[in-house]
Amino acid sequence: MLSKTYHIKACTGISFILNCYHLSKKKTKTGQLWSFSRVLPEDMTTESSPETELQVYGVRWYLLSVVSLNCCLQTAVWAEFPPIAQSAKLVYDWSDSDINMSLNYGNIGTIVLLPPMIWIVFTKGMRTAVILSTFLMAAGTALKALPVGNDLNSWLIPIGLFLNGCAYAMTAVGATVLSETWFPPSQRATATVIYIISAAAGGALVFIVGPAVVPEPIVLCDNITWSMNSNCSEQNKRYINSYEVHEGLKVLNVTECSISVLLFISVILHFPNKPPQPPSVTANTQRLGLVEGFKTALRQWRFWHLALCCAIPASVFSAWITTTEVVLHPFGISQVPCG
Repeated sequence: MLSKTYHIKACTGISFILNCYHLSKKKTKTGQLWSFSRVLPEDMTTESSPETELQVYGVRWYLLSVVSLNCCLQTAVWAEFPPIAQSAKLVYDWSDSDINMSLNYGNIGTIVLLPPMIWIVFTKGMRTAVILSTFLMAAGTALKALPVGNDLNSWLIPIGLFLNGCAYAMTAVGATVLSETWFPPSQRATATVIYIISAAAGGALVFIVGPAVVPEPIVLCDNITWSMNSNCSEQNKRYINSYEVHEGLKVLNVTECSISVLLFISVILHFPNKPPQPPSVTANTQRLGLVEGFKTALRQWRFWHLALCCAIPASVFSAWITTTEVVLHPFGISQVPCG
């Protein structure tokens, strides 16, 4: 099961490939140069128009905060259960395979919705994509927070995690689009870094907040605190903090759902596609079409080299770090030290 997690997580590297679908080559007098925009005829290009008025808007930081928090929460929801694996196994009657598979549901959702989400971002705009993303995450976290029995949870939680993975498809392509549309060239790198760091922050917070909110089950075996090094049959086990574990997990799920709903409402209230005036000339430059840009990217070996160098280490690290508690628990290491 762990190998499945590695395999599917590695597949999400396609988000980097499809995100750069508009890559093209520009001919100049000195030869072939890399460019991220199509070269238009002189009478059509926006770069040569002296009437283009450039302006930046303070609301760009609000938009960046919303999508960054969205990205942070999506990562936290994706990796929610592995840091509290023993608690989740008690509450939902899961096994280690179920814990590992909880990661794969989100990864599968990302892969499935990634191509249509790219099309939505570049044809309908960021507003439609972010509304869809926050709605899917709110719906997914709501399904996880429903107070139902384990029989229904065995279906609702995987569906919720799948929807959260579908929401992450927008996150995979949103960083560059938002920074290019709303930020001037001098701030684009900063905006993109903030956006990317938010995903890492979500993955880090879930290892701290999860074990802090949801306690690890305390097992008594024949009225003696059970040790990992001792043998104890299931008939003799008794969990003395079962209620606290159930309540902690309920609080965690409801909190995630509440934040997701607030994000969805904030996007509905205000999240424009683009500013009235572009922040730079390149923000108004016409891009390659989806199919044409994708074919162009696939033909460039340097593009593949860069994509694989980014995707493989990130995928292996993400798959390993999120299953640390499951791997180390048999050696007597509890949830809190793993976090």
